[in-house]
Parts: sequence; C-alpha cells; structure tokens
Amino acid sequence: MASEESKELTARLTTIAETWARESGGRIRIAKNEADADTTFDPEAQEHLKVDERRLGRDLPLYGFMAEMGGWPAAIGDFADVAIKIQRLFPAAFEASKADVIALGERLPDKLKPKWAEIFETAHG
Repeated sequence: MASEESKELTARLTTIAETWARESGGRIRIAKNEADADTTFDPEAQEHLKVDERRLGRDLPLYGFMAEMGGWPAAIGDFADVAIKIQRLFPAAFEASKADVIALGERLPDKLKPKWAEIFETAHG
C-alpha cells in the first residue's frame, strides 16, 4: 500500500499534468495503459504523459513510489527533467502550472529550495 507521501506526490504531479494537458492545445495528454509510442494497450503502463503521442517521463505513480523509497528530493529531481521540457516546448502550459511546480520544492533541504525555484523562474527556450 502506498504511503501518504507517495499518494500526495502522485496527486500533485497528476494535477500539474492535467494543467499541462488542458493548456497545451491538445498536444499533451495523460495516457493510461498505453505503449510509449502509440496507443497500443500495455497493461504494465500506468498513467503517464504523452506529448504528440510520445511518452514523456515515467508513470506518474512511479514518482510517488520513488518518493517513498528515496525521498521527495529524488523523486522531484527526476520529474524536473520533464518539467523543464514542458517549460521549453509549451511555455503557456508551463506558466499555468509554475506555482505548483515550484511548490514541489517545499520538502527539499533548505539550501536547495532557492535553486529549485530559480530553475523554474528562468525560461528554457
């Protein structure tokens, strides 16, 4: 059974992903049980992002499990790569979620919080 921390992170990332999907003009969506590069059924795949029908990042619940295993910093550090790609490719979609992405850094060690915020305050275009 997933821990509260795992459930919380999965829920927060799902909210961010839903915002990206809503604001992307139909180019981003949350897929479930789909192969990485098409819509073929894949029972091993959980909810994950697809950009132009290609997978981006890990299964959303896997980030939650990563938080349970290695802590919040490891999980959101891995998710940062996805967020930076969205920031670069879909600036308006990212902007709609920026506060939520930055808020993920609240559980980082104090010395890392400013750097986390700085990464997402800077355009990556």
